[in-house]
Amino acid sequence: MNYLHIKVLTPLHVGSGRTLRSNTEFLKFDEVVSVIDDHKILKLIGEENIEKWVDIISTGKSLLDYLKQRSPSKTVEPAQTDKRLVPIVGQYLKPDNGLREHIFSGNGKPLLPGSSLKGAIRTAVVNGLLEKNSFVANGVLKSKDIGTNKKGERTVKYGKFEPKLVGKDPNHDSFRLVRIGDVHFENTVCLLAQTVNQKNGLEIKEMVNQLVECIPVGSEALSGVSIPDDLLKEINKRPLIANEMKANNAINDWGKIFRQINQFTKKQVDSEFREYNSVTLPKEALSYPETLREISDKIDKLTDKECIIRVGFGTGYLNMTGGWPLEQWKKTLTPAQYQTEMSDLGTAVRKNSKYNSFALPKSRKIISGGVPMGFLKLTLWTAQQAEEWKNKAAQRQAKLEQQQAQAAEEARHKAEQAAEADRIAAEEAKKPKLYEGPISKNLEVDAEVIVSGKPNRVKIYVRGFEEKQFDMNESAQQPKGYVCRVALVVEKGKVLRVRHIRPK
Repeated sequence: MNYLHIKVLTPLHVGSGRTLRSNTEFLKFDEVVSVIDDHKILKLIGEENIEKWVDIISTGKSLLDYLKQRSPSKTVEPAQTDKRLVPIVGQYLKPDNGLREHIFSGNGKPLLPGSSLKGAIRTAVVNGLLEKNSFVANGVLKSKDIGTNKKGERTVKYGKFEPKLVGKDPNHDSFRLVRIGDVHFENTVCLLAQTVNQKNGLEIKEMVNQLVECIPVGSEALSGVSIPDDLLKEINKRPLIANEMKANNAINDWGKIFRQINQFTKKQVDSEFREYNSVTLPKEALSYPETLREISDKIDKLTDKECIIRVGFGTGYLNMTGGWPLEQWKKTLTPAQYQTEMSDLGTAVRKNSKYNSFALPKSRKIISGGVPMGFLKLTLWTAQQAEEWKNKAAQRQAKLEQQQAQAAEEARHKAEQAAEADRIAAEEAKKPKLYEGPISKNLEVDAEVIVSGKPNRVKIYVRGFEEKQFDMNESAQQPKGYVCRVALVVEKGKVLRVRHIRPK
């Protein structure tokens, strides 16, 4: 058996299917999130107060405040409440959308399921096969391929597609040859995931901001992998089965698989870089193109036993499918046929038809700061290399924790700097600005209350009027120094008074 050494290049999240609720299933302390242990909470409040706990949950009152009230010292430490502690890295906003929980194994370790990794490998290989056999993508979506699931959501079936490339059914599927074990990591962190969304240009869609539990950058782990020679020999002895395993030759050794993964990942990353390097991005995503370019450069330097692949939450439609409809249909279909297929595809993958006029996909998930999610570096190792790596686990973990602590400190510092910059910008925006153009009726300008009263007397920030004062109508009495926007009341080219519009 060989081993895959796995290093996390950008934050990795594979969900458990649960979104934890703030104040009910997790608590925020200064620098950590505590995933609540019910037994510890009950010990703190006493069984006689369980109804009070239920009331706090139902009314939305602060559980942490109540725990502090119950404590003789009026303080509560994270370790008194937790099933596990998750360090907060970078920004932490009000968790209205909860915390997406990472999946854990039975031994309590954060997990990358072997099936998730195998699925990402499958996507890369299938897309490579599609490039060589583009005809199989023609007309994949027909009306009979689009249906509705039990939830009433639109779905699309690819029943005609994969059998032409990897085998007619699970028993004849080429990927039965590939065996990948589950991957266990040591710890997770809490990060803020944001969505770069198409609307009028690109913006951060604040309403879908979400806290995500991730395996942090720099984490390392091992997975056992194999392409069993005995199984391959037995399959090749049975021509009827071997002939149905269409991708057999593409995945019969790791060198071929890694080359295909790297070609696929680089193509996706370079395409994404070109798209987002040429547009105006919101400030939260400014480093997104540069991070993509760094990943592309890393791919160019890999050996034949290394690859970079993308896995998990936040990797998006293009990564999960390879975007083969966008690539293959443009090459093989007429413009009218392409539009029909893309319309059917949009109907199938989108729950809301109002988005059908937007490009597919219309949004990208990033970690605050513009970092894409889910990039991993895989290196094929022998058993001896894996054993040597295991023997240095404690030393490596200590170094990683030190690096992660430093990264967390840098992220906090960066978040504080950004918050301070926003505060200064907000303060600057409130200051009056001098208008230097011609005056006209109802022209809006800045003004400042000089004499508080009824009416207020104001100075307007217009070139040539710096020493004059005017009555301000349509406003309650305001304090001296109050800054606002006003409309000029002009007759025969003279400013007679001003009308209050709004505070600045």
